[in-house]
Amino acid sequence: MPSLESVGLGNEILRNMTLEEIKNLGTHLVSRAFSLVEAPLLKKRLDPFCVPGFQAEQSCALSCILYLNSLGTTQCTAWQGPYNPWCQTRRSGSAGGSIAGAPVSSSISSASSWCSHVALGASWVTNNPACFQGDNDCGSSFTCVGGVAAAYGNGDLLVKVYGGAWS
Repeated sequence: MPSLESVGLGNEILRNMTLEEIKNLGTHLVSRAFSLVEAPLLKKRLDPFCVPGFQAEQSCALSCILYLNSLGTTQCTAWQGPYNPWCQTRRSGSAGGSIAGAPVSSSISSASSWCSHVALGASWVTNNPACFQGDNDCGSSFTCVGGVAAAYGNGDLLVKVYGGAWS
């Protein structure tokens, strides 16, 4: 996959952007994610959930969502075992943010979806107020979030939003 820098979302750009600027970049993606979740023809195969504890800084997670969305129909694949990271980034002095994936079941060796569909799944976490952990819970003055949702269109692929981009 291309780097964050190659699609114009590198750490240097992140350091110079406010949370509001990053949120504005993702507004269309977020509204699309919520309209898809509410679509009556969708059958939910996984209940998304929030994860307290090891949260991502919301602005870093949003940057990863924008990055994954920019990859469009590129496949984001995860294999059985620990979560497979697709994007990791951080602002100086923060917990950062990561988006990773795993198959929903140990009976599945791998699962794939378009990276733009992974971004839609992650958007559920970053925009769900129940997943907000409040300021400073992730070593940042910004809101922190954490959770797991399915990639849009593939309930076999878990998408996790969490902190710790440098690990």
